This record gives sequence, structure tokens and C-alpha cells, in this order.
Amino acid sequence: MSEKPATVNFNINNEVWVKITDTGFNILENHFLVLFERNEEAVERQLKYLRGKEDEGWTRMSLWQFAHYFGEHLYMGKLDLVVGTTIQLEKRDLVS
Repeated sequence: MSEKPATVNFNINNEVWVKITDTGFNILENHFLVLFERNEEAVERQLKYLRGKEDEGWTRMSLWQFAHYFGEHLYMGKLDLVVGTTIQLEKRDLVS
């Protein structure tokens, strides 16, 4: 039996940093249109909030939010990426 590799724990409530593409923002807009019953003002507020969290193109959200918004859109072979291929984690959130 092989030895388990070294791991760290990451709580899904902690935030990840992602670079959301235009496709990703379109997915978010469609999600919020349904969530807010087509209330475009509420949708714009939510999108503005997420864009306002951007830092040099990086947007932060909890890992569970990321999975909720984009999970069904993340798979091998998808040509229209919803986020860049790198996710950043804050070192303070990693627990040995």
C-alpha cells in the first residue's frame, strides 16, 4: 500500500480568488435573473458587488459559492472557459 501524500485542509466557506471571464459573468447574470425573478436592478447590484471585489482581475468568493455558480460549467473539453485556469487560495486559510 502506498503512503498518502502530504495534504492540507481547506474549508469550503473560505474564499478563493478566480478570474471570471465574460462567459462566467454571463452565467452569473443568467443565474441572478432567475434568482431575483428577472429584477434587472437587483441583478445589476449583485454583479456590481462581485465586480467590486475584483483586484487586478481577480474576484473572490467562497469555494461553495464558486461551486454553486460554475460547477455544471466546469468540465474537460469546454472551450468557453468561465474562469481562468488558476485559482488562488490565501495561505492563512490552509490548515495542516
